[in-house]
Amino acid sequence: MSQPAFTIASLLSDPRLEKACHTWLKGGRYQLEDLGSLPDPVAELEQRREAFDVVLLQQGTIPTEVYAGLRRQGLLLPAVVVGEVSGRQEYHEAEVHLPQDQLEQIAYSVDAAVSRFLRRGMPAPTGAKGEAGTTAETPEG
Repeated sequence: MSQPAFTIASLLSDPRLEKACHTWLKGGRYQLEDLGSLPDPVAELEQRREAFDVVLLQQGTIPTEVYAGLRRQGLLLPAVVVGEVSGRQEYHEAEVHLPQDQLEQIAYSVDAAVSRFLRRGMPAPTGAKGEAGTTAETPEG
């Protein structure tokens, strides 16, 4: 049996959103791991950072200082943010926003997040597997 193309860390706190996303991402291409139901999903993400290719976030549920801490640690992953499309940045500049009423587009959004992340030259985590784990070159400045 082949491995999925992307392992997605879900930090969704709403169980209904989690279930809906799991339904739309079923199949061999994606593996969704629910971290949002754990007592400290961010700590779990930090601890298992090498295991994930993409992160799925719920708009407004994680404080901005937590995201700043993840960025300082170099824990940047392609991200899909579920919630209102407002132009507000949650995690980093390459994130993709997906309205809750369009969850059927989650697979497309995951692919778009990975593509945008790599195109923008966001530093990828070292040692990650799959395409999301390749390091994009950034211009020296």
